[in-house]
Amino acid sequence: MAQQKCPYCGAELAPEMLEQKMCFACGEMFEDVSEEGLANLKENISLMRIEEEKLKAEEEQIRIKHRAQQEEFQKKYEEQKINRQIELQEQYRKRLKNFKITTGFNFEGYRIVDYLGVVSADVVAGTGVVSELLAGFTDTFGKRSGSFEGKLSRARQAVLNEMKLKALNNAHANAIIGIDLDIVTFSNDMIGVSGLGTAVEIEPIDG
Repeated sequence: MAQQKCPYCGAELAPEMLEQKMCFACGEMFEDVSEEGLANLKENISLMRIEEEKLKAEEEQIRIKHRAQQEEFQKKYEEQKINRQIELQEQYRKRLKNFKITTGFNFEGYRIVDYLGVVSADVVAGTGVVSELLAGFTDTFGKRSGSFEGKLSRARQAVLNEMKLKALNNAHANAIIGIDLDIVTFSNDMIGVSGLGTAVEIEPIDG
């Protein structure tokens, strides 16, 4: 008679194991220790393990599908986020392009809908020693210092740009009125330009 083996781990079953209906190697117990009973149990265990493998495979497929869905969702979310950022940037550029400024207090053909508060900006720039000296004189042809004027013009433009950007923080602002620019010279070869104005919302009168 062939040596009987444990249906669970395959260990040979000693007489005392059969007597106690227990495999000392794996600790599993069985009701029927006859050759036919152990064979049937082994077959059942094999079928159970096959089903377990199927379940594991199905669970893995579900996990893979779930990961794919998450990745697809994340991809769509990122695409929407990028598209939204592009849309907002385009709206911002359009607002900046159409933004109006004036030293006066109105725009011809427009009405002021709302006053949105004061905006200000300051820029300090170096003039350079040579530029500072040349700025106080004219040459024999009466020409002014282009170097100094260029720096001053860039400082003014920087102040105006900064004021626009600050005003655009308000979603309704599309213009600045009453702009006043002040220029201050410092003893340490520096100039300062300060700007002040009122952010407003305007609309066409015929609109």
